[in-house]
Amino acid sequence: MDSGSVTAIADHTGKIQNYVSVFSDISKAKQAEEKLYFLANHDPLTGLPNRMRFSEQLAGAIDRARRSETRVAVVFIDLDRFKLVNDTLGHASGDAYLRAISDRLMQASRKQDTLARWGGDEFVMVLENVFVHPSISNIINRLQRFIGEPVFVDSHKLIPTASIGISIFPADGSSPVDLIKAADAAMYRAKDQGRNRFAFYTEVMSREIREKFNAAAELRRALQDGELRLHYQPQVSATDGRLMGVEALVRWQHPTRGLIPPLQFIPMAEELGLIEDVGRWVLDAACAQLKRWQA
Repeated sequence: MDSGSVTAIADHTGKIQNYVSVFSDISKAKQAEEKLYFLANHDPLTGLPNRMRFSEQLAGAIDRARRSETRVAVVFIDLDRFKLVNDTLGHASGDAYLRAISDRLMQASRKQDTLARWGGDEFVMVLENVFVHPSISNIINRLQRFIGEPVFVDSHKLIPTASIGISIFPADGSSPVDLIKAADAAMYRAKDQGRNRFAFYTEVMSREIREKFNAAAELRRALQDGELRLHYQPQVSATDGRLMGVEALVRWQHPTRGLIPPLQFIPMAEELGLIEDVGRWVLDAACAQLKRWQA
């Protein structure tokens, strides 16, 4: 692509004697501009739109649905146990796995759908012109069939599964932020129900998410404020009744709910990535107690 200018050269009487043309090739500049635009709006690993571009496209879909009085579905897809793939096979294999899944999602998508990578092992879709739950369920079932085909990475055969949440405009939200948040909440419900399934958003899910968020904040505070306690259960020899040792059992001394057993907060600590902090506290506290007993 060329860009140029033409300048007239006149003599002392004002009569035009010559023309001077200057042209420059701006193809490389245009290519660089297009590349920057693509990088700003797309995920570099999969080539799919990124979350910023997806939000813009979702806003456009909502406007079209509002004018035509139709519905839009937002689909939030989270790959199950992707961390295990990364941890055991390495990040390069994890990237190959993600590219394979994104290709399958593209193949399973309809022409009018929008697919994007939300981040990490999460993908999002906009389904336009959807009318009833069964038609959406059929689309999701198709996605799951495509996702569930074996993936071969570095001679390893992997069987992918995904937990999927769905929200619908206008019932579940009127803005991109609200619809994505609702679909995300539905995805967590699907994951809690055993993974490899999908769930539609309900208002109950929003309440559960708030409760889980509050519980997570309380558990972090419990670690900081020293609310965890260790109870010790003697281990006695069955032959002679001699004390062999003790088992350290963690409890949470909540300021208002009293003593909370581990089954009510250990799974949450694992889900939130706090289990190592809890384990470290237990080890430190048990060693300190052992030293006091020895003294």
